[in-house]
Amino acid sequence: VFQLLCTTRSRCGEVALARWLLGAPDPAPETAAFDAAAIRARQQAVAALSPESELRERLALTGDELASGKPSDLDPRALRAWSAAEPMRFSAVERGTAVALGGLAAAAAATWAAGITSFLPLLVVATAEAVFAQALKRRMRCVDRLAESGEHPLSLLSQLLSLLEERARRPSPPAALAELGAAVGVSAALASDHAARPASADIARFGSLARSVASARRNGVYALFAFLLQIRVHRAHALERWRVEVGPALSRWLDAVGEFEALLALAGYAHEHPDDVFPDIVSMPSLQASGLGHPLLPEANCVRNDVALDSRHALLLISGSNMSGKSTLLRAVGLAVVIGQAGAPVRARTLRFSPVQVGACISIHDSLRDGSSRFWAEITRLRAIDDVARGGRPLIFLLDELLSGTNSHDRLLGARAVLRQLLAHGAIGIVTTHDLALAQLADELSPLASNAHFEDGLQDGRMVFDYRMRPGVVERGNALALMRSLGLLGDAGESGTAP
Repeated sequence: VFQLLCTTRSRCGEVALARWLLGAPDPAPETAAFDAAAIRARQQAVAALSPESELRERLALTGDELASGKPSDLDPRALRAWSAAEPMRFSAVERGTAVALGGLAAAAAATWAAGITSFLPLLVVATAEAVFAQALKRRMRCVDRLAESGEHPLSLLSQLLSLLEERARRPSPPAALAELGAAVGVSAALASDHAARPASADIARFGSLARSVASARRNGVYALFAFLLQIRVHRAHALERWRVEVGPALSRWLDAVGEFEALLALAGYAHEHPDDVFPDIVSMPSLQASGLGHPLLPEANCVRNDVALDSRHALLLISGSNMSGKSTLLRAVGLAVVIGQAGAPVRARTLRFSPVQVGACISIHDSLRDGSSRFWAEITRLRAIDDVARGGRPLIFLLDELLSGTNSHDRLLGARAVLRQLLAHGAIGIVTTHDLALAQLADELSPLASNAHFEDGLQDGRMVFDYRMRPGVVERGNALALMRSLGLLGDAGESGTAP
């Protein structure tokens, strides 16, 4: 799903999108990615950006004209560390010395060119400048390295910021875009205020300084003038002052650019899936879905089902045969919540849910490296899910083949204890099982729980599935039929006796 949604150009965008999908906290400590107001704000921004294909195309081309690297090189952690690195400071005496030596060199060169003096005064000044440069050699090299490491990612950041600033200047932007514009120093209200300097202009200033420093080392003719006039010292001081003054804002700009890219990625998905709907976000723990489907299935093959969970009907216990669609339904529910909370439309006809943490126990495996069995891995995951529920955070649990790694007696007792505990903490969820003995738990937990099932049929000797969820407990399984179709049972399987 992340690969389906992610069309971002930088690591910042990938991080922001992943954070929204995971329901992790936003950079602002008082805001959470699963906060209802934040979700609604992202939905409005995604809906507004959905028709803007040209803007997404421009984002896709960002950075292509740069000679080295890719936009994915814009690593927010590396750039934050770069901006926070200890500055190379140049004292007032050193800067004054550079000014004096540059002035003397210019005067000596002018008098020599006019024939007033010999070359000797210029040679003396140049020697003094060489000694001075040697004294600053270590710091100058550090500045050069910092300028080189920052130039490319900051050029990429400047281009991304320009797109954000341009979009934020338009009249009546959605609230989420207006906030991002304010974070980078622009808004629709200030669009005509030339005194307001946006973030991209600050970064463009760094690029100009960095290119000047690089030219002072690489361009032969310019390097000579830069040496005589002490341009490198002045530019190095300006670069370090820029890092001190502007560097602290980089973190805010990176977050803003990342969220803008994530919004454009979700908008692209919305544009390509016009039949998907934005979910309604409600306050009470619940999930009401009609026509819910899995987003990775082709529309022609996607069978949709209805799901309803709330505080009065908190548990759906689904039984069914192999390959009938139980696990796919679990994934469809979880992905609808994850995608919907990120702010994108979901594969459903209607969907209403409250912001929740998804606690999934699906496709759990043993680990030779960790020395853990499948059962141990499962109960460890169940403990983590229970910890979330105990912490008071709204939770929807999705448990596939609950406790299938142990015997039927322990499975029944363990499942009863786990489900009672989760429901007691106010969680809602779905459990699938092959063990029909677990179906009696729905009766024990009624009216909080109910049974549903998927079934199969036999047509021309082949197993067929309609992937429709029905109420009640499944009446038969297909394990023996599937084994028989592969010739594993033989006569013994037909008669039910051992050979």
